[in-house]
Amino acid sequence: MINLFKTVSPVQVGILKPSLWELASQNLKDNVSTVQQYYRQATRYAQATHPLIRFLLSTCRQWELPLSQYVESITPELIRNAGIQGITTSATAGHAHHGTFYDHHITEYYLGYIGSFNEPDAEYNWQTLESVSVLYHPKSDLALPFLNGQPYSSETGVAVIGIDLLKLAIQYRSFQHVVSGDSEISASGVQVFIAKYVMPNMLESHIDLALFNRLMYKHYGVPYNGQVLTKHPMVLLRPDSYIDRVISTVLHNLPKINPEYHHQLCNIPSLYKSTMHEALLMPDILETTQCQWLLVLSKLKHLYQLVHFSEETSRVGLNRMALIEFKRMIKQHNVLPMLESKLPMEVFSEVQLELLGLDILTEEQL
Repeated sequence: MINLFKTVSPVQVGILKPSLWELASQNLKDNVSTVQQYYRQATRYAQATHPLIRFLLSTCRQWELPLSQYVESITPELIRNAGIQGITTSATAGHAHHGTFYDHHITEYYLGYIGSFNEPDAEYNWQTLESVSVLYHPKSDLALPFLNGQPYSSETGVAVIGIDLLKLAIQYRSFQHVVSGDSEISASGVQVFIAKYVMPNMLESHIDLALFNRLMYKHYGVPYNGQVLTKHPMVLLRPDSYIDRVISTVLHNLPKINPEYHHQLCNIPSLYKSTMHEALLMPDILETTQCQWLLVLSKLKHLYQLVHFSEETSRVGLNRMALIEFKRMIKQHNVLPMLESKLPMEVFSEVQLELLGLDILTEEQL
């Protein structure tokens, strides 16, 4: 994938942060924390057919092993087991899923990879680990879904979910150590584990992407026509007006700064990362033809929006290398045929239009 979404640029960037952001972001963080704590304390169950359940049950269950030995034992089988469940990895192309995390308005794709982990966190702070994160979704509301596939919002599209296979397995091992003496939880442990820890912890990456979508939709004049269908059984703050005022300030400031993409992203605030540039980074994964189509899908909309945000010829020219690299990679990995074979027709048609839009806009510069 293009370097923009691989690493944080070493170039120093002056960041303009709206004064209202601290209040708005704290309100939104309080909401996330409230929802997370509620579902971590409640006993709920993920669907019995959930692909993460099948993945975890097919992975080595020798939880009594020391962590280093457990990691050594399970690592060789993680990619293979993920591929069997239809998860896209560097070795397998995967397939679409429906109604697992988001509702049936959304077509889901999963990207499995083996990341690094911090051993003390894995052992002692496992409850808050984000082993599964959202890499792309089309939602722009500030409601916080319980990501168990129930109806939530009427906005439609695709979602790309990143799964750190090793971190997920280690987190489940730590959970098993805690509940080993509780026969009631142990009987349905994996379903409880996903509902209490995996799903609530995904909210942080979900809401950062929702903020980015909300900003871009406002910039392009896309009217919000989503309807939140499910609400949580607790009172939450209503930070929408504050967030929208922050977005208006950010949109006012962006044309005044360096138009290079990483400068633009660094001046869009993120709730849980230092900037939106960091929030949009992709997992570190071996890029192969098997997974490149999904990497493209997860970042095409973001790149398309950034290109058209700065579509004047002089501004596009400053981002020339990023666009050259992106177009080269599309051809090198035969991405378009893979996308056609994996996506619903209406989604693939939209992807084609976005790729064509990049070609038309940049053909003179490239």
